[in-house]
Amino acid sequence: MREINNVVGPQKAPLPITLVTGFLGSGKSTYINRILNAYSGHRIGLVVNEFGEVGLESNILEASPDDIIELSGGCMCCLLRKDLKDAVRRLVRHDSSLERIVVEASGLSDPVPVQQTFRNARFGRPIQLESVICMVDQVSFLEHRVEYGVLDRQVRGADFILITKFEQAEDSTVLLEKVLSELAPQVPRYRVGEEPPLELLVGTRAVDDDHAHDRHEHDVQQLWFESEHPFEPERLKLFFDELPQGIVRGKGVLYLDNKDGKKHKFVLQFSGGRRELRAVPWKRRQKRGNVVLLLGKSFDVEGLREKLGACLSRLEARSAESSWEKA
Repeated sequence: MREINNVVGPQKAPLPITLVTGFLGSGKSTYINRILNAYSGHRIGLVVNEFGEVGLESNILEASPDDIIELSGGCMCCLLRKDLKDAVRRLVRHDSSLERIVVEASGLSDPVPVQQTFRNARFGRPIQLESVICMVDQVSFLEHRVEYGVLDRQVRGADFILITKFEQAEDSTVLLEKVLSELAPQVPRYRVGEEPPLELLVGTRAVDDDHAHDRHEHDVQQLWFESEHPFEPERLKLFFDELPQGIVRGKGVLYLDNKDGKKHKFVLQFSGGRRELRAVPWKRRQKRGNVVLLLGKSFDVEGLREKLGACLSRLEARSAESSWEKA
């Protein structure tokens, strides 16, 4: 697991960031409009990256101009990383009620430097890069990746891959699937229109210290697990290494049975194939314990709950302390 250095206190839930990447014309703006429509009534801030001096995205994206900050004159991954930080800071200062920020990278942006922009930076409030969605144009991807190496890097840097325009190039399906599985075998792939519910890709409400959680519709399965006994770190790592493909999101607070676990709880974020841990000191006199939420489709909830329980240091207590729900 990769630990986040942007450590924040447990009293503040981080502001989630969704990064949408993909080559020119792959359908990023269309999908962002879908996000905005699905979360109508919620406070969603947008940072849009442009190539050239004249911004076009604000004429395409269906959002209030006050919610869009455009970065022009270069690509987000190199020339404009400072501008990206400033844009996020401006959004945070402008609206204290923001619930999420969506960043649209330019078609030529390398996602790795963009992701690094959100590490070790101060934005006026805690932030969390929650998911990276890469749009892949089935019509042109295989051709363009020969000339533009950034396409491969965009795929490798994603948590989720969404394939667009597949109905226009059905004869390339087998080859495209082969290439994508070689580039990023751990990253879930979906065709737009056949992907799981948007809430799994864009995010769910964070698990907090009161163990509040959402109920999800659309036949989404939910595994909810609690225990006052610590996890054995190596067993837990193996559990997450072997998660079934149907699990696409997860969050939690982990209590580990080692020296670090005595000082810190570890806030887990699982998105697609990416796992991140953030160390947060336990509050004074705070009761230690675990809470884990896993979401997805087509997986054995009870069997997976039992496997997670087997990762506890005190196995005999897991049945009494664990619970699960299917929503």
